[in-house]
Amino acid sequence: MKGRFRSGLYWVAFGRLLQLAIQISSTAALSWMLSPGDYGVMAMVAVFTGFATMLADGGFNSALVQRRETTEIHTQTVFWINLGTSVLAAVTTCLIAPFLARFFLAPTLTPLFRIISINFVLGALGGAPGAMLEKRMQFRAIALNLNLALMVSGALGVTLAFYGAGVWSLVAQSLAFSATNSLMRCWSCRWRPRLVFDLRVIRDLLGFSGNFYVYNSINYWGRNADNLLVGKFFGAAILGSYSRAYSLMLLPMSQINSVVSQVLFPGFSSIQDDRNRIKRIYLKAIGVVSLLTFPMMMGLEVVAAPFVNTLYGGKWSDVVLFIKILAPVGVLQSIANTVGWIYLPLGKTKLMLYVSVIVVIGQIIAFWIGIKIGSAMALAVCYALFNLIYFYPSMTIAWRILDIRPSEVFSILAGPFFSSLAMGAVVYGLGTSIPAAWSPWEALLALVGSGVVFYVAVVCLFRLSAANTLLALAFSKAGPGDDAS
Repeated sequence: MKGRFRSGLYWVAFGRLLQLAIQISSTAALSWMLSPGDYGVMAMVAVFTGFATMLADGGFNSALVQRRETTEIHTQTVFWINLGTSVLAAVTTCLIAPFLARFFLAPTLTPLFRIISINFVLGALGGAPGAMLEKRMQFRAIALNLNLALMVSGALGVTLAFYGAGVWSLVAQSLAFSATNSLMRCWSCRWRPRLVFDLRVIRDLLGFSGNFYVYNSINYWGRNADNLLVGKFFGAAILGSYSRAYSLMLLPMSQINSVVSQVLFPGFSSIQDDRNRIKRIYLKAIGVVSLLTFPMMMGLEVVAAPFVNTLYGGKWSDVVLFIKILAPVGVLQSIANTVGWIYLPLGKTKLMLYVSVIVVIGQIIAFWIGIKIGSAMALAVCYALFNLIYFYPSMTIAWRILDIRPSEVFSILAGPFFSSLAMGAVVYGLGTSIPAAWSPWEALLALVGSGVVFYVAVVCLFRLSAANTLLALAFSKAGPGDDAS
């Protein structure tokens, strides 16, 4: 497993870096040609279509990865389940599209809902093959497939936006991504569907997938209730700015966490009986995550204005205020999201479900308080405060599974946190002294460069243990659970 972990980590990291570059460049190009309102309309549609996509999955793909031994019958059965539920979700969305559009008081959303529902079927075609690639830890193929899909869809979206397609360029981009990614997944694992279906497979996987399915459903609305409420009460333009800031807050966290998660899930599942080893690897992994995500979120906080003006232009100025509220949330969530590395490989989906119910109820209450105050900014502030409140109790529940003491975690996180805080203070101070004549991109380059140099110097000066782990993973032949790492 050690060799597969290290190789997988390299390929996933490489894939995510390339993915990040493609996403930032394509989004920046689209943002100069499209308006916040266009992105807001797409965010309205995505609230419901994203939920339908998640429902169509049913958790069976993750169950295939988590289960130690699977057969061709398992894969074929899951494929047909995914396809059947996706077709049902697409037909249902087409039928209720006028009612969904009426909810947002925007009848023009009806055709958007109907066309984007094709995504359900396109994505389902690659669900089971994608699970097979992940279970086999074939991360090179996963990385290449994902980035090819991003390049094809990004090029299509930018081209259509250039010719004035508006929000339809985002719809086409989404459809092209799903189609290309699914096609490449099937080709990479040399897999073809056959007319094989066994009800016993459903019963076999349902213990894991059932709880995970309900968890995903509840967690989805906890994460997307803000988009629903902002779109309903404040309109597409405000939602476009809010969703752009939220995506930027999630971007560093999602890219880095998913790199580690994509490798750890199948890896932990294969050693799920050795909890001491899982604990050692988990603690090292969150150290690496904090070492990379903390400075990125702190940096985004202090360079928000030149960052937004450089990449998206002046019409996205509202994004700056949202980023300043949401960036600290990214620090907390980069660690909070790691609980899935414990719950899922060990099959603790029922406990994960119970915790998520409490968290989601609290999130929705926080969102509703913000709506009652009367502004999207207030909603973002309430969301940030709730994350601060629930972080510690929700994390300790997961840590107890592996007998992890909070002091063990905080001792690992302290170095990256205070180093990032110091870096943020230095960059903020430099930002106040930058000449007004400088363009936003010149200010951004100067501040980011200074922040990177200062942070690396502090990490080296204090010899943070997380940096040693990262270097060991990059240059040694030891696995992540070895003493060398």
